[in-house]
Amino acid sequence: MPHQECTRLAHLHRWLRVRIERLPRWHQPALIACAAGIGLAVSASIGFVVGDERGAARQLRIAWDEPSPVTPSGQAVGRDGEVARAFAAAFGTSDQAIESVGALHEPTRFRPGLLVPAPFGPVLLSEGQVLAPLSDSTGKLAAIYMMPSSGGLMPQARFIPALESGSMGRLSQWTVRSDFGRYPVVEVEGLESWQGVSCARTTLLELRPDGPAELVTIPTAFDNSDARRDGN
Repeated sequence: MPHQECTRLAHLHRWLRVRIERLPRWHQPALIACAAGIGLAVSASIGFVVGDERGAARQLRIAWDEPSPVTPSGQAVGRDGEVARAFAAAFGTSDQAIESVGALHEPTRFRPGLLVPAPFGPVLLSEGQVLAPLSDSTGKLAAIYMMPSSGGLMPQARFIPALESGSMGRLSQWTVRSDFGRYPVVEVEGLESWQGVSCARTTLLELRPDGPAELVTIPTAFDNSDARRDGN
């Protein structure tokens, strides 16, 4: 499937899921089945279009350039000035920050992302991209727990990174959900490709009062067709 069709399917799936979550619960079951079908198509398209590390990089660039993630209400929380001020309080600069973090202690550029209104207080989410990544470099997601202060918001606890996933130093895509329980859950997808084997994995990260907690990581696509030689 062409990359443009994959991108359109992904946008359609997110749009439909947001609309479903706005409907009364008794209207949701039939449409949920439709959204699930589209979601499977998106996962399959992403997993099977990517055939090598160059293909994985193309897919990751497409995801990186997409609009900011949205909350289930359909509106990004704290976009523009509020997020920039929270990011500046957490990282010391309002537009981007570079920190060496993660399992490989790689220099990673973080940018303002999303301010999530959790029951215990706002949480700033910031996606990190590794500078000069290797194929096995993971993308990062930072979670900074904020608290009110006389000057606005100030960081209370920093989890950098709260999650690592993907390859080529980037995550594929992520969004925030409120339909799993009391606390917000970040749904993060990572794409990986090595020597002709490509896969996609989705992680659910719950933002709990005492810090982010991984609920589950599941494989959502797999393709080893480019690793085969002479049918083996």
